[in-house]
Amino acid sequence: MFEKIRRAFGRRLLDRYKVRKQRAAVLTKEHALAVSRAMLKEAKYCFLITHGGDGWCSARLVEPIVDEDDAFTLWFGTNPSLRKVREIETDPRVTIAVGSDRKHANVVLYGTARIERDEVVRRRRWIGTWRLFFPRGPTSEDYVVIRFDAERIELMSFARNVVPEPFGLRPVVLHKGQDGWVITGGVTAAAGPGGDDNPVAADL
Repeated sequence: MFEKIRRAFGRRLLDRYKVRKQRAAVLTKEHALAVSRAMLKEAKYCFLITHGGDGWCSARLVEPIVDEDDAFTLWFGTNPSLRKVREIETDPRVTIAVGSDRKHANVVLYGTARIERDEVVRRRRWIGTWRLFFPRGPTSEDYVVIRFDAERIELMSFARNVVPEPFGLRPVVLHKGQDGWVITGGVTAAAGPGGDDNPVAADL
C-alpha cells in the first residue's frame, strides 16, 4: 500500500514538473542561440566527432577555444600526425557535442572543419597549459589548429526552458543560411506561449 502511494506521489510530482516546463517554454530563435552560446562558452570540454575511414565515426574529448567574434566558430589545438587531422582533410564534415548534467542540457553542432597551419593563427589559438602536450609551443611543427564553423544546431535545455514537444524527445533545430540563423525544426504548434511564429516540426 505504501509503495503504491509513493509511486502515485512521484508520478504526480513528475506531471507537475512537466506542465510547469511546458508552460515556461521559450522556443524563440534568439533564446535558443543565447542558450547555445552560453553552453559553449561554459564548456571545459566537448566531443569532436569525425568520419573515420573504416566506416565508423571517431569521437574524442577535446578542449575548445570559442571564437571571440562568433561563438559558433570553435578552435582546437592538435598534433598534425593524429587521426582527427587525416579524417578532417578527407571529409571536413564534423559534429561537436556538449552536455551539462547540472543544467540538464545538451547542444550539438554540425558543420565543417579545416586545418590551419598559419603561424599567426597558431599563436592566437593557444592555451598555455597545452605546453604539456606541445613542449615547443604554438610555432612548432607538431602543433596545428582545427577551425570549426557550425551550420546546424540542435539544442535542448531543461534549465533554460528549451524543451519542445514531444516533451524531452526532440531538440530545437537551427540552420545557418545566407541571412543568418533560422529555426527549422523541433518547434511545434503546441510549443506554448514562447513558441516560434512559424512552427516547423522535425523528426529526429
